Amino acid sequence: MKLDNNTIDYFLSKSSFIGLLTLYFIKLRYDNKQAFNKDDLEKIHTGDYTYGYFVACSAFGLIEHTSNNNIINITFLNEYFSSKVYEKLLEKANNHDKTWVDDINRIENI
Repeated sequence: MKLDNNTIDYFLSKSSFIGLLTLYFIKLRYDNKQAFNKDDLEKIHTGDYTYGYFVACSAFGLIEHTSNNNIINITFLNEYFSSKVYEKLLEKANNHDKTWVDDINRIENI
């Protein structure tokens, strides 16, 4: 299924801050061609929320991945989405408070 840009913009605008952090983490790993452990998603936010969000985004068609023994490798990331996720994340953080910007910086170091 091909996602149009308006659908992706809408999806990103309705996504939670934690969801956007998860997507940004995935984008960074994809851009750097780095696999990650499923447990790394809990470093973004405790509990199963981030993994559930990841699975939903995969089902939606934003990303594709392979998984083996909890090691996840992103094999596809929608190009338009990839170009917009950081912008939407910053927009949401700047409309909240400085701690959210700090969270973005923390994600870049996981």
